[in-house]
Amino acid sequence: MNIFRVSFVFVFLLMSFSSQAASRWNQNWDVQADGLTHYFDFSELDAGGARVHEHGALYGFKLKAARSFTKSHWYSELGYSQYGGVVAYDGRTDSGSAHTTESVEAMLDTYLTLGKQFDTWQSKNAVKAFSSVGFHYWMRDIKTRNRVVGSYGLYQWFYLQVGAEGLLARVKRWHFLSEVSFSKSLLPRISLNLKSSDLADRILEPGSHYGVSLAFPVEYHARNNLRISMRPSLRFWELGKSASVILQSPDGYPVARKGGVAPEYIYEPHSSTLMWGLSVGLEKHF
Repeated sequence: MNIFRVSFVFVFLLMSFSSQAASRWNQNWDVQADGLTHYFDFSELDAGGARVHEHGALYGFKLKAARSFTKSHWYSELGYSQYGGVVAYDGRTDSGSAHTTESVEAMLDTYLTLGKQFDTWQSKNAVKAFSSVGFHYWMRDIKTRNRVVGSYGLYQWFYLQVGAEGLLARVKRWHFLSEVSFSKSLLPRISLNLKSSDLADRILEPGSHYGVSLAFPVEYHARNNLRISMRPSLRFWELGKSASVILQSPDGYPVARKGGVAPEYIYEPHSSTLMWGLSVGLEKHF
């Protein structure tokens, strides 16, 4: 699966879909484009504590198209985001020695949302409740350094999400909002390449876990149906420990431990990810 090919196709379809729909259903569409940055903080956890810690800045963009149904207050939203970067890797070798290197991260998210808007004493459509189904894809390339061989992993899973957004305050053209959501990962899967011609790729299946997101968007409603938005956010999720699988040679034979005949096993530890984010963008209402 080529992440850049997938992202190009999705962006093209999203922009084509939005422009055609806007011309057909005038005054019902919103299209948004954001630049974004995340501070990525990832930890793999064993019984004795943190085994691996990766941290650093990721950069990317987000595109969104939303259709609102003014009479019923329902709305739907289609979104795509892509971000990546090079981060620090702090871990340990199999012998327990400290090891530092770099890891190249590339992630994309796609989602489809269905929600409903509610009026309050404060304003029309001041509260939104929504549910989403999405897909997360993550390429993780741990670099080889000091004769310690890295690994190349492709992580992917679907997720379900429910949440709500509310208007906190409105000062002239400025709108201050808050958003909270909860998610559940589904069918997580890792395709792992250990960067050795003596070892075959292995498939690992981490346990599904929950996540939570918080955001405090600020919007400036300019003229000509244009909005300028800034969105500080915090996102957290976990994946459970996978079952152990036997390492195999490319021709399918089990690989023995060094100095022995017992087979060598590998597994994905329990992990947690924390993402501090900030996005800035423009939204146009048609």
